[in-house]
Amino acid sequence: MPQITTAFAPEFVTTMRWALDAASDRAPVMSRTPATKAKMAQRIVRSAHEGIRDAHQLMAVAVRPIEHRCHGPVSFNAQLRQTIY
Repeated sequence: MPQITTAFAPEFVTTMRWALDAASDRAPVMSRTPATKAKMAQRIVRSAHEGIRDAHQLMAVAVRPIEHRCHGPVSFNAQLRQTIY
């Protein structure tokens, strides 16, 4: 995996941190491991590097791969929508 060397403004780092915390809170308990959180952080940084700036979009990108492994797309997406909106 290539290294991302983009510098982010401190305010945006706070946004990314919120997205990671929110994604971690929304992950199923059995998936809340340091490795999973690291993968979510990688997805957030990669997405931010690609131009995504919205905290909720960053959170959704971080959580999306977990939905298919743990709950399936339908039930997990419904649960995610309830917590976001």
